[in-house]
Amino acid sequence: MKTTFRCVSDTNVLLAAERSSSDQSPCVEIFHRWINDDFTLLVSTDTLVEYIEKLHFFQIDEKRITQIVNLILQRAEFVPTTTYHLRYYPADSDDIAFLLCAMNGAASHLVSYDAHLLEIAGRTEQDYSFKTCQPLDFLRDVRSALQSNS
Repeated sequence: MKTTFRCVSDTNVLLAAERSSSDQSPCVEIFHRWINDDFTLLVSTDTLVEYIEKLHFFQIDEKRITQIVNLILQRAEFVPTTTYHLRYYPADSDDIAFLLCAMNGAASHLVSYDAHLLEIAGRTEQDYSFKTCQPLDFLRDVRSALQSNS
């Protein structure tokens, strides 16, 4: 049974999943759970562009990048950015796209290892109704919700 969670994944979570050599990696599990429809992955044009740029930067094979992008295009929910104002801006301007995607997409979670995003976590819950957290925290929430639903 699917949770009601709507998640925006920061690029570092995608890269950690892609570069992991272990199926036990929290980031790998996150993407397996998304493929299994345990939650909805939200993306915007800007977050997808960021994914592609970083995958190229970290020299992920072009064929693999195409597979990842096609999977996202087929299965993720695209979020149009209609509101551009944030109450709090992260120190790293690259993170703005992920906050805007979460805000515009009515996300429940923004998952990241990024210190700039995590430092404004309390503010995002208070002002935007989504939780900014690390991958393990998100997995705990997903597992708990799935357990409660069964």
